[in-house]
This record gives sequence, C-alpha cells and structure tokens, in this order.
Amino acid sequence: MEVELKLYGQLYKHLKSGNVNLGDELTVALMADTYSFDFTHELFTEIDADEVDDTTYTDYSQQIMTGNDVTYDGVNAPRQVLVDGDDVNFGNEVTITARYAIIFASGANHNQELIAAVDFLEERSSVDGVFEIRWHDDGIFLTEVPE
Repeated sequence: MEVELKLYGQLYKHLKSGNVNLGDELTVALMADTYSFDFTHELFTEIDADEVDDTTYTDYSQQIMTGNDVTYDGVNAPRQVLVDGDDVNFGNEVTITARYAIIFASGANHNQELIAAVDFLEERSSVDGVFEIRWHDDGIFLTEVPE
C-alpha cells in the first residue's frame, strides 16, 4: 500500500544541535484524520490532541520503535542519512482507525521532537485484529543532509 512520508522542518535543527539522534529511542503514535500536517510543528505535544482515541487503543497508545538503524554516507555527494527500524505492532486484537503515523524522539533526553509523519493517504482500520506498520524493505526514509 502506498504511503507518503513527510519530514518536519525542525528535524534538521535538532539533528545539527544534537538534541535528536535518530539512533536513540523513537516512538510511533497513530493519528486520526483530523490531524493536518504542518511542516513547522516541532513537538508532539503540539499535535497530540489528534492522537487516535479508540476503545482498545488506550493500551497501545504509542509504540517504541525497536531495531533502529541509522546509516550515514558522508563521503559520496549528496550526503545522505538512511533511517530504518523494525516493523511496529500496535496489538493483535485491537480496534483502531488511523490516517497518520507520527515518529518522534522519546526517552529521558528528549522533548518529543517531531521527526516524520507517515500519511496512509486514507484511513486504515483494524477491528479486533492486528494493526501493524510494515516499513519498506529499503528503510523508513532516506534524506539528504543539508550543508
């Protein structure tokens, strides 16, 4: 299924300052179709009102990504960073309807800085079933590093 990934504009500022390390703990949260991507959003607390609020979802409100891997190619032009991680499972018997998945920095050293929004391009649902995000085999995203 086709999706569209958008990076938040403040990501590069946080990477350059060292506030965000893409190899640290990252969390994925599901958002309702009421959410509207805005390039200028910086922290998850600015958008958390649109987080999915289904009956069974409260037990699975956010999932920490595992198997995070960041590959940096600083030799060949353009300089690029590839971010990958394990697929994210929100539960096996859950009722969820979501339009977006938001990736943000989490853990003790972070302020929930926004990294990326994955637009499913339509609502995706599970009724008493599995809700899982399967990342592309080539990785979650590849981005050029600004000079």
